[in-house]
Amino acid sequence: MKNKIRASCIFTLGLLLVCFAVLRSEAQPLQGSSEADQDSLAQTEALNHYLNGTVHEEADEVHQALVEYQLALLFDEESATIRIAIARLYSNLGHRRAAMLLLEKGRRLNPHDEELLKTLADYYIRFNRQDDAADCYKDLAALRELDRHELLKMAAILTACGRTDEALAAYAEALDRFGPDIDVYHKIGLIHLLHRDVEAAETTYHRLVELDPSQDRVYFVLGGFAISRQDWASAEVNFRKALELDSSDVKYWMNLLLTLNAQHKTSEELAVSGAALARFRDMPQLYDIRGRALQQVNRFDEALACADSSLALDSARLSPYMIKGYVYHEQGEFFKAAAAYEQALKIDSENATLLNNYAYMLSEQNYRLEDGLSMVDKALKIRPGESSFLDTRAWLLYRLGRFKPALDEIKDALKNDGDNAELYEHLGYIYMALGKTAKSKKAWKRANELEPDNEKYQRLVH
Repeated sequence: MKNKIRASCIFTLGLLLVCFAVLRSEAQPLQGSSEADQDSLAQTEALNHYLNGTVHEEADEVHQALVEYQLALLFDEESATIRIAIARLYSNLGHRRAAMLLLEKGRRLNPHDEELLKTLADYYIRFNRQDDAADCYKDLAALRELDRHELLKMAAILTACGRTDEALAAYAEALDRFGPDIDVYHKIGLIHLLHRDVEAAETTYHRLVELDPSQDRVYFVLGGFAISRQDWASAEVNFRKALELDSSDVKYWMNLLLTLNAQHKTSEELAVSGAALARFRDMPQLYDIRGRALQQVNRFDEALACADSSLALDSARLSPYMIKGYVYHEQGEFFKAAAAYEQALKIDSENATLLNNYAYMLSEQNYRLEDGLSMVDKALKIRPGESSFLDTRAWLLYRLGRFKPALDEIKDALKNDGDNAELYEHLGYIYMALGKTAKSKKAWKRANELEPDNEKYQRLVH
């Protein structure tokens, strides 16, 4: 029943407004009155109705307020203030589209009203019309100099609608007029990243840390830039700074460990991974990182323990099985190594490193050599020209007695990795199988030069 009464009231009010409009359009000026007098009377009527509307609105009498505002608009159609008041009530009643249309008409009638432009921009934002909102602020900027809040809002809107060059110009103006601002530099940096202008973004973030050296996330971003150009030393410095400021973010630890691994700083990698695990005991990835570092220094039992801890947290991941496969291979536990690699293949049968490691283990075992050859061929399709994969293929061919193609493969491997002692060791064996003893000795001598402390290479030379 209430809804019917309300609808009836609104309909009646609508009729009244139509009558007012007709009367106003048909009314003749009073005899003897000037056009200026008529305008003055209209302005007075508009003001009275507007003030009555504000009283009703303050009293939360929305419909009465709306009638008064609409009557005021009949007497002063160009008033932006009245239109904004009506739009506000329309919006409160859920008629935002109507509010926006009302303001758009007001903009056509009075394109230089600042408040109307700002209000209409807000409506455009609500309707996801970012370009139109940006244009409202552009028009406002043509009328007067924007204040800081307006300028930054315009820049944000321009960014949202993809007009990033204009946004950068607005942010630059804000910095020029209002001085350095950390938030503004952050936004400029993000725009440069959107443009994939890494150099400009990095310059911006360096400026940020100059303004505020406590910006741990900025150091993290700078570390990422350094990684992208494989400047591992700079990346390490930035990730260490980020960690000094906030050691609770595991991403800082993980990326620092990545840089240490890339620089072959195994002892530091072990120290950092130990400290990280003291804080994040439920991170299987940290156990994997530590396990790989431990296997590099032949601490095999500890590496296996890390792999087991990782699997206890998440048994559906590749890394711990690869650690176990590598360690068991090094320990001569070939069946255990094969079992670990088979588990890994169930998780990811397209992992090139896994395929190569499994194939090389089979070559060392001199077992299932054709299977190993298929595996390494698959790995080379994924990562063509990888020297370690070529070495595995050469060694499998050697085991199969195919010495000439084995020689071709090992020579290709050496083109990409000419300082690898193990490649020269294998080259020596292949030459020996081909009856080229002098070349064989020369290859082993080179292996010994590269790793003079390796007892196996010393024995081969003598």
